[in-house]
Amino acid sequence: DDFNWTPVGGCAFSKSGRFIYVTQVFELFQIDLWQTNPPFIILKIDSINDPLPGYLFTRLAPDGKIYISGQYDTAWSVINTPDNYGTA
Repeated sequence: DDFNWTPVGGCAFSKSGRFIYVTQVFELFQIDLWQTNPPFIILKIDSINDPLPGYLFTRLAPDGKIYISGQYDTAWSVINTPDNYGTA
């Protein structure tokens, strides 16, 4: 498991509250809080190899999307349907 419980950039909940998206330096994880066995599922969604953006940050916007930005740029990616499991 790549997740070490040390979130650096932040986290954002999906609108329903089922998923939380956590950034750790250059990686993005999705945690399913409604999963009961095991207590929850941690899924690595994406990672970047280019250190140029710096640490990654996540924010839930009023439009229901989660925006991911780097420390040194304005936008890195968008999760259009954050209430969907995995990379969907």
